[in-house]
Amino acid sequence: MQRSFFLLMLLAAVTTATAPALAQSLSPNLSVPITITAQQLDVAYATGDARFTGEVKVTQGALTLQANTLLARYTATGPGVLTATGSVIISRKEGAVTETARGDTATFTPADNTLVLTGTSVTLSRGPSLLKGDKLVYNLATQQARMTNQGGPVQATFQAQQ
Repeated sequence: MQRSFFLLMLLAAVTTATAPALAQSLSPNLSVPITITAQQLDVAYATGDARFTGEVKVTQGALTLQANTLLARYTATGPGVLTATGSVIISRKEGAVTETARGDTATFTPADNTLVLTGTSVTLSRGPSLLKGDKLVYNLATQQARMTNQGGPVQATFQAQQ
């Protein structure tokens, strides 16, 4: 029972850390409850995995993560990798503005405090402004982001908000 509680708490803590990928000013708030819904949850104690599958939705305040599958891993030394796969959408609403990141796979690695979003079309939007590529790397510690596109140029559209 204690290990499953640890897995769920790990998942919650790591999930809140994805928020700064959408807004540099957002700080994870562990005092706000986290709700996770999925069609199924499997916990593998031997490997340290908690896998949510089927219409996964993680919500904390104004932050939402949606994916087909969410896998949280932990190791003997602490939090491991968190991976969301299949139609990944990370969104946050701040007032009238919605920030959204989309891709095929999102991976958060606590060891280097990095979130990587990959896919055939990775987008990051804030209101009417939009970035497009195939890979977004965001370091939560430095708040540095890099969008790349192996298939051609990165596309950026910036529009002032009304």
